Amino acid sequence: MAGLRAKSSAFEHPKAPHHDVLLGRHFTSAVQIVLPRAADCGTTGEREFVDVAGALENTTCDASTSDRDGDGTSGFYVARLSLADLLEPGFLETHVRGGAACTQKTKLYALCADGRIETDDVACVTPAGQLCLSLTPRAYTRLGISGISSDDGTPKRRCLVNLAKKNFQPGNPFRDRLIGNAARVSKTDTALAVKRKYLVMHTSGGDDTLTPVSSPEGCEVTAHCLKYKRSVVATSDAPGAPVSFFSKKKSGSNDDEDDAYASPTENAAESLSLFHEWLGKLSSVGNSGTQTSPPCVCGGEKDVSDRDDPSFVEKHRWSGFMNPNQTRSALSFCRALVKDGTFPWAAVTTWGFPDDPSRFAVPLNGGGEVTAIGGAEHVTFVVVPGDGYVMYTQPGR
Repeated sequence: MAGLRAKSSAFEHPKAPHHDVLLGRHFTSAVQIVLPRAADCGTTGEREFVDVAGALENTTCDASTSDRDGDGTSGFYVARLSLADLLEPGFLETHVRGGAACTQKTKLYALCADGRIETDDVACVTPAGQLCLSLTPRAYTRLGISGISSDDGTPKRRCLVNLAKKNFQPGNPFRDRLIGNAARVSKTDTALAVKRKYLVMHTSGGDDTLTPVSSPEGCEVTAHCLKYKRSVVATSDAPGAPVSFFSKKKSGSNDDEDDAYASPTENAAESLSLFHEWLGKLSSVGNSGTQTSPPCVCGGEKDVSDRDDPSFVEKHRWSGFMNPNQTRSALSFCRALVKDGTFPWAAVTTWGFPDDPSRFAVPLNGGGEVTAIGGAEHVTFVVVPGDGYVMYTQPGR
């Protein structure tokens, strides 16, 4: 695993990092919510699960709590597209530029899901209208665009094209050359010349409502629902949640101060690491639906029923293709559960895609430092009382 960083913050602090971190990952492959269960809550039964219907607000069908694969939220497409299809003028006009009238804000999320970023040509389009390309030397030459050398030890090039730019219109020399080259390249030049699998989502309006994708002519597009599963997990050695790292403000501190909250204890690093490791164990078990016999996270023991201190947590997990608004909604959902006292803590973990070419350059809001959330690496928020959280991140690889 890459190095781990932990940072505590108040949700309302003016420099709280959660907005930038979640917006910085354009494409999310999985979201997991972990909630502790009361000692007398039991381990099975339909009524015992928290209603998560509102956890991912940006949906198009009922976010039911059924444990069957395919039930739950909806809203992404699998399309077979070539680079020429992505750059087709009508497709760009509808999904990136908002139509001829530009009457409403529109965003396209498109990620190549058929290729390895280390060796293959891969592409994506971000909600800001940026075409991100990771190209082999031959593809880089044939497409005739500029880019920077990769720093991962491969001869690949990273290229960025602003498809939403006002002058990216017919008659612009660069635009016409790029579209022409994309249409002329062959599969021997680049795998982007053939129709490959893309995960696609389209939103419009100020609230980013999910809207249908209108594919270019000759392209196959199918609609998909997120997979949703829930489970109960038993554990006999649950470490304490990191609530002490965000308990109360320092006396006399102001919200605008960078260090406005109580400092952690001397054993901060060890305590934070143990809880994160425990959450990681939870992520790897109990993903097969409602458990009538809870799987165990207890240091290798198979049965905790005869222990004096068994405890249980419930997990809710969505997988497929999600956008930043959905991950932010999941965090807000957990924030509300802890803020109103329903739970003493709640954890949200999100995972990206390992072959996402946009992960190399993700500017923070307002410009300045450029950061990245690496591919499949995860981000975890532990929401704690006092309207705060501890955020675990991994530095970009």
